[in-house]
Amino acid sequence: MEEIRRELIARVGPERAQRIADTNRNLVIFPNLVINDGSSVTVRTFYPEGPHKMHVTAWALGPVEES
Repeated sequence: MEEIRRELIARVGPERAQRIADTNRNLVIFPNLVINDGSSVTVRTFYPEGPHKMHVTAWALGPVEES
């Protein structure tokens, strides 16, 4: 992880690298799409199926070389 952070700092600078590496972001696109950007990027859709039930589908995206 330290090597990856050093490479990120070299590529984008320390301020932007800190924002990229240490900040989680959530983007809500009304009404039922959420993009979570944390340790990986997750795209989720939400569909109500009744007053007490929600259908959620999620796709996780990440680099090919990650386990």
